[in-house]
Amino acid sequence: MAESLILLAVVGEESRLTTSHTTLRLSHSLVAKLLDSKSDAQRWASLSGLLPRLAEAAPEAFLDALESDLSQDSPGALCLFEDEERPLGGGSRHPYLLWALETLAWYPEYLCRAALILAKLERLAPKPKILNSPHNSLSEIFCTWHRNTAACLDDRLQTLDRLLKREPDVAWGLLLDLLPNYHAVSGNTAGPRWRVKPDITPVTYGEAWRAHEEHVKRALSFADLDGELLSKLVPRIAAWSPEQRQQFLERIRRFSETSEDDAARTQLWKSVLEFVSRHRTFKDAEWALPENEVIPFDEVLKSLEPSDLWESNLWLFNEYLPELPNPRGTSVEDRQKEVADARLKVVTTMMQQQGLDSLLVLARGACQ
Repeated sequence: MAESLILLAVVGEESRLTTSHTTLRLSHSLVAKLLDSKSDAQRWASLSGLLPRLAEAAPEAFLDALESDLSQDSPGALCLFEDEERPLGGGSRHPYLLWALETLAWYPEYLCRAALILAKLERLAPKPKILNSPHNSLSEIFCTWHRNTAACLDDRLQTLDRLLKREPDVAWGLLLDLLPNYHAVSGNTAGPRWRVKPDITPVTYGEAWRAHEEHVKRALSFADLDGELLSKLVPRIAAWSPEQRQQFLERIRRFSETSEDDAARTQLWKSVLEFVSRHRTFKDAEWALPENEVIPFDEVLKSLEPSDLWESNLWLFNEYLPELPNPRGTSVEDRQKEVADARLKVVTTMMQQQGLDSLLVLARGACQ
């Protein structure tokens, strides 16, 4: 029946079928009745396997039904994210819903609505145990370098801006995925079976560079002077341009000068410390930044460092072989000796200044 509805909508007019309504309107009407406002969890569950076909048959009716359902206090569609008991093991019905929305996202006219629904599902639905999730669908659809929608870059950016306003927390997570990354992977999303897929133009270097620039600009604007958000950006800035890293560095400096939130300052300090240590410890790696690009972060490290001796040195004891911000040797043996010397210096200082109790606190706070 679902495929019959698709054929009515897609090829009905060309086949000159005689009905009381146009075949397009007929498909829309039937899908709207199947997924009307009275649809409860049982209805959504019973139709789960047909959702990609119903979406393809009547996109507008399908999107209307989902938007209406998700506006209710207890949306019926959320039942699809609950684990399903099966004879040979559990499973989930929600991938069918995600595939339906991924299919519609191929069409520029439906991208924004499909993306907003996916964002709302990410916020409201239980977190799935499998890879298929609203967040991952959004990340694939908006992938900068692999086409999973025919929408142009400007349309995708406009949709992203709407997501940042309507679903800021979900959009922030998506934005982090879209930032430049040396090791990103992507795959194909679900596509239409009967409808003609829109024409797709190859991704050019110019488009990818512009997309990266726009995503970084939005990330910096959204994070502003929020220490927690800025700390999420630190591991990603190595793939940015020097100019973009300089803009980020200015944000950290302003945060350091104005923020009195000790917890946020410490969190950002830890992220910058890990960033600096990683790039100096593995300075010969292809991905490592040159020393002249790392040096400016020493200043913000010093300004953000916690005044508490325990807080500023606990990281040394949380791993077997932590990366140091100013390593001298390159071999494992050299690193082991440097870490041992650093730990001994901290323990000696704490013992002299704060006594044995401070060492017991340090031991309890360490991860190992």
